[in-house]
Amino acid sequence: MSSKAQTREKDYERGIRIADRRKAIGLSQDELAHRVGIGRHYQLLKMVEILRYRH
Repeated sequence: MSSKAQTREKDYERGIRIADRRKAIGLSQDELAHRVGIGRHYQLLKMVEILRYRH
């Protein structure tokens, strides 16, 4: 597996973990982003979660 493919796989797995934890505690993407201090830049979290659906 290439380095680029390994990175994508890690991002995918990270996205799944973030989404699952966020949903388990009942937070929206915006609420989680605010809590971790990235405010309105929750798009990063959204993009990581979207990666899980691209595969």
